[in-house]
Amino acid sequence: MHKRTLIAVALLAVLAVAPEGRCGDKMPLAVVNFDRVMLECERTQLAMKELKRQESDFSAVITRRLDRVREMESAFDAARKEAQEQGLAEDVRKSRLEKAERLLVAVKEAEQDIRKYRDGEGKRIMGEAAGMRNMVGEEIREIVNTMAAEKGLKLILNSSGGDKSAVLYCESADDLTDEVIRRMNSGGVVREKKGSGK
Repeated sequence: MHKRTLIAVALLAVLAVAPEGRCGDKMPLAVVNFDRVMLECERTQLAMKELKRQESDFSAVITRRLDRVREMESAFDAARKEAQEQGLAEDVRKSRLEKAERLLVAVKEAEQDIRKYRDGEGKRIMGEAAGMRNMVGEEIREIVNTMAAEKGLKLILNSSGGDKSAVLYCESADDLTDEVIRRMNSGGVVREKKGSGK
């Protein structure tokens, strides 16, 4: 199990058996499977369909460009072989070598263009995907917050167990930091030092 899933399960277990709170009520809580909402949301499905179309177009462009590079490499190999033929006049050999060199430069430029396109377009598509996930995630959180208010919930946990936060919503809680510091400074918990003999 993921660490956050274990934390969420432990928190649920503690809350389930915890003594009643100050108001005499147990803490109202709920869970939402964030990953499932993300996958089944129509907006996400439409956006993913568009991203897949863009990825398909991207792959098709790369394939066409790679095919063109292979053709250019074949032309280069043929020109190089022609330049190495026996019995050619020096000026003909030189002309064929220059043609082969131009083809080789064109191959290298085409390969560099493919790398630039792959890097730029790939990053753009990944950025769009991340932006879409963030946008839909924020919308999910807004809906969760609204539902928490409507249902009087104090805590909503993410039950998907993914890398997302285990807590999707938490009503403002009592901050015990000052009290913990006060107790620590007043010797609230004193432990014997090892080897002190006491």
